[in-house]
Amino acid sequence: ALLLIGRPEYGREMSAFWAVLALTIVAALADVPHTALYARHFDRAIITGALLGLVAALIANLVLVPPFGIAGAVAASLCGFAVMGLYGAWALRTAGPDVS
Repeated sequence: ALLLIGRPEYGREMSAFWAVLALTIVAALADVPHTALYARHFDRAIITGALLGLVAALIANLVLVPPFGIAGAVAASLCGFAVMGLYGAWALRTAGPDVS
């Protein structure tokens, strides 16, 4: 596909493509517990998970962007989504079975 586009600068950034692809996969996986929490009306857990993910992403951006640039930004976003997804999974697990 890169040969058809004819833009060599895109080929030089293939590592960013793979990093963003990994980020997209983690974000999609984080949406699974988020959706389950939404279906069970656990709004507080959704907000808490989003805030924890935000804090994790902000801290990771402060630490990773200066030395690594765009790769650090992608890694920081990946960290934020991972925290959000893990918290959502934990919240579902501790909530017990759905009785509705």
